[in-house]
Amino acid sequence: MSTQATLQSFSNTLRGTTGGATSNASSSAATASSTHNFFDIIDGYLNRMLPRDKTMKVLLVDDNVLPMIASAFSQTELLTHGVYLVESLNSAARQRNLMKMLRCYILLRPTLASVEAAGAELRMAKYRNYHVLFCGAASAEMLDRLAQADNDSLVEQVQEIFCDFNAVNKDAFVLEMPSPQSLVSSAVPAMQVRRLAEGLASLMVAQRRRPYIRYQRSSPFVQRVAAELVSILKSDPALYDYPARDSVLLLLDRSDDPLTPLLTPWTYQAMLHEHVGLRSNTLKLPPDVQGAEEEGYVFSERDDAFFEHNMFSNWGDLCNNVKKYVDQCKAALNLDRSTATLEELKSFMQNIPQTKSLTGAVTKHTTVTTYLSSEIKRRNLLEMSLLEQDMIASSSQSDHWSRLQAFASRPSTAQEDLTRLCLIYHLRYEQPGGASQVTQYLDRVEANYALVLRKLRQYYGVNRPTDRLFAATGVMATIMKTLVDVGNIYTQHEPVLKRTLLQLYSGQLESAAYPYLSQPTSSSGGGGGMTSVEYKPKEVMVYMCGGYTFEEAALIHAVNTQTAFKPNDVSNFATGGLGVRASIGGEATLNSKSFISLLNQVAPS
Repeated sequence: MSTQATLQSFSNTLRGTTGGATSNASSSAATASSTHNFFDIIDGYLNRMLPRDKTMKVLLVDDNVLPMIASAFSQTELLTHGVYLVESLNSAARQRNLMKMLRCYILLRPTLASVEAAGAELRMAKYRNYHVLFCGAASAEMLDRLAQADNDSLVEQVQEIFCDFNAVNKDAFVLEMPSPQSLVSSAVPAMQVRRLAEGLASLMVAQRRRPYIRYQRSSPFVQRVAAELVSILKSDPALYDYPARDSVLLLLDRSDDPLTPLLTPWTYQAMLHEHVGLRSNTLKLPPDVQGAEEEGYVFSERDDAFFEHNMFSNWGDLCNNVKKYVDQCKAALNLDRSTATLEELKSFMQNIPQTKSLTGAVTKHTTVTTYLSSEIKRRNLLEMSLLEQDMIASSSQSDHWSRLQAFASRPSTAQEDLTRLCLIYHLRYEQPGGASQVTQYLDRVEANYALVLRKLRQYYGVNRPTDRLFAATGVMATIMKTLVDVGNIYTQHEPVLKRTLLQLYSGQLESAAYPYLSQPTSSSGGGGGMTSVEYKPKEVMVYMCGGYTFEEAALIHAVNTQTAFKPNDVSNFATGGLGVRASIGGEATLNSKSFISLLNQVAPS
């Protein structure tokens, strides 16, 4: 077959699947999207992409797609699809031995670099045949390059599948890309802006939605992403022609809330990320931790029932539930002695294969929670978190300053924790551009490290008041705290996102600050027309440019489980009241370390 004929065949296959077969592939994802489950969307696509037949397969993925596969599929699941080998398409170290018994499936993002890597594979083909699957819309130029590389006409299928994201939770995702850049800089490469817009457009197809788009006007970076997204949607109107279904895509900037990433978290998933670090839902403890697995532990609600039920539990409830989990394991093993230790359990378990899964999970969670407990004690995080929450919930500058000084005078205080306290105190009490009391402590960390204070205020906005980041104070606030149970004193802080969502769901989010790119009608919100300030969506997908925290992911979970807002808050919500839904995404899931690293990228003005 000639190159031109091959190209025509590719084009027909690709565009045919966009309208037909891809619609079928999308149907699985669309069914899943009704459950608002990002794992199910990826499952729907890949189950169709990799049929469960008896053929032996190899899966080649580019470096952008590899984390998505790692998060969504275990090795056992891939084996059920006949996938015996997963390799990086971009790796130069791959073996070139012929393996004609294998069918090759290439999964790649629609970038020229990945297409070039796929072309190199086709020119030196070592597998029986090839199926090329793009995680998004492929251009004619990309098809042309593939056609020219397929000298032996081995490509049997070209498809677009729209799973260009990594599932973190059922209702949280990331768009894999390099570390978030300084969002106050105009020098962010256009290709990174394009990548975010392409990922969001791909999600619209995956969810079979074209939501109304609202964006944070005060952020130049968000405006760039919004403009690029509109350009993509206009480039292929038929591909993105789906109803809005009372949904909104809300584009926000991380700089709108620089406080939340600085706080000590107290829910399980957030603590894991803060004190150890989660990457593609995998956690690796320091090598010197007794009992730690060298390859790390997977923490995903998709395949860990205990984690699913406890990922948003606070520290106290988590410890109690881990103890119950250990007791459950003892009962399953008929080991009823109250003096039985974890080491005895592990030794006994090794001789009972049928209990290996249960005991493995128990060992994982007890090992990790034991490590977290040691970190809390070593760094005195309970007392430190109490000061953080007091600075958020009350205004007492002299008391807070003396307590901060006490922490600074202790040799045991970790520099990273002292840095966080200084940044929070600066946001709470000090004016931008003026002399800062906390500079003396930041200088201990690193020479000129106090420059981060200026970067923090520049990132947030020099002229923006910081009062909105903290709880209401004053006489009435004191009275309310006396009369109303504030709950756990370590979790009094509420992200700015909660207030933003409440205003959005109730139709009160200021349109001047968060304008529409797509205009809902005042009646049904199902098409064009004049903007309605009172438009109340039922579904909201938040995209946080710069990354989101697991505290904000926990808020999204609370929205979906109808526990985020008080009953009187939802009286003005969309039809269905508490039936509103939400999801969240960003370039990364942030902890305090990665957020401060992000601040350091800010170019001082």
